[in-house]
Amino acid sequence: MRPEQIQQQFAQVEQCVQQATQACQADGSAPQELKDSVRELGDQSKQAHEFMQREKDEASLRQCIDDLEESSDRAKQACESAGNVSKQVKDAVLRAHQTISQLKHQLH
Repeated sequence: MRPEQIQQQFAQVEQCVQQATQACQADGSAPQELKDSVRELGDQSKQAHEFMQREKDEASLRQCIDDLEESSDRAKQACESAGNVSKQVKDAVLRAHQTISQLKHQLH
């Protein structure tokens, strides 16, 4: 997969992460652990975006996405263990995780 293709796919990842962040912020009943893990995912997504603007080496991009997927795993786990989470938050977090996982598998 060429770096340009990775960046195109990553734009979709960023959109999903942003939706998860917004949904989590809007849900006043979401537990703090979930909010923290989704905020961390958002922060890491921004760092990955900046990294991809300067780095074109496929191995480095792959590692960046691997790290992002680990962060999305934590957000998904926090969402699943929270129990009392709105459908909107749960769907957004799971969609972000799935989108990141799909990109990772395309790179490997």
